[in-house]
Order: sequence, then C-alpha cells, then structure tokens
Amino acid sequence: MASMSGVRPPSFRLLCAAALILVLALWVGGSAVTDFLVLPQAFARMARADAVEFGNMLFRRWNLVETLCGAVGVLAAFAMGRPAWGTARRHLAATSLLGGMLFVSLLFLLYLTPSITERVAELKRAGVDLSDLTRMPPARVSLRRLHAVSLIAEAAKLLFGVLALLLFAGRRPR
Repeated sequence: MASMSGVRPPSFRLLCAAALILVLALWVGGSAVTDFLVLPQAFARMARADAVEFGNMLFRRWNLVETLCGAVGVLAAFAMGRPAWGTARRHLAATSLLGGMLFVSLLFLLYLTPSITERVAELKRAGVDLSDLTRMPPARVSLRRLHAVSLIAEAAKLLFGVLALLLFAGRRPR
C-alpha cells in the first residue's frame, strides 16, 4: 500500500481516517449511552439486584466491543502512516489518547469487570441483600472500592475518547 516514497496513497489514508472516526464515535457514543442512559434506567426501573446483574452482563459484553474498537482504532491510526509535519504532534497526541482508551478497556475486560462480577456473586452466596446499602460486609466494601475505581477509569476513558475524537476529526488526511 505504500508508494516508493513511503507515504500512503490519499485514498488509503482517507479510508483509515474514516474507519478511525467511525470506531471512535461508536466507542465514545456507546460508552455514553451505556453509562448515562441504559444503566440509570435499569436501576430506576428494576429491582437493585436485577439491575446489578443486568449491569454485569452488559459490561462483560460491552468490554469486548470496546476492546475491538480500540484494536481497530489503533491499527487505523498506525496504518494512516506518517502525517504531514504540521499535524505530527496532533496525530501523536490523538493516538496516545486512543492507546490510553485501549488500556482502560483492557483494564475493564481483564480485571475490573470480572472482579466486580465475582464480588457480586460472593455477596449473593453470602445472602447479602444488594438493595440494603447499610450492611457492609468486607466483600461489599471491596465491591465499593472496585466500583469507585471503575467510575474513575470510565470517566478517564470518556475524556480521552472525546479529546481523541476532536483531534482526529479536526485534521484532514493528506
């Protein structure tokens, strides 16, 4: 795909840029819809224990989609090739943000979501009522800490995503 000068043809760079913007929009938009619409509605309309179970199921699946989006996005960013001199820093910053998003998604996929799911299962096996927020056995305290870490990581991922989207969408491939 590279010409003799090592620069990608404009049509290939445009295709990579379009794929990158599409993947980022799906990733950021899907995360926002999940975080700000779907889960709040689940907790508002379902019993707390059912909403927790639904959230765990949703995140196990969404984490896979996010990781795929990250992999495709990183590949597209690198496949675009070396940007023009004036946009090199912008491309590096946006690609770094994309890499940060992928790291957070992998953190969710490999550690946070499985750990949260396991803590919820432990609490259920111990007979803890998930709707009773006053009872705090050690597994519940551990769950709260994991949940706090996941909220911070999710906020960072969304911030990285919005910034990367703005940086990538603001430049034209040459």
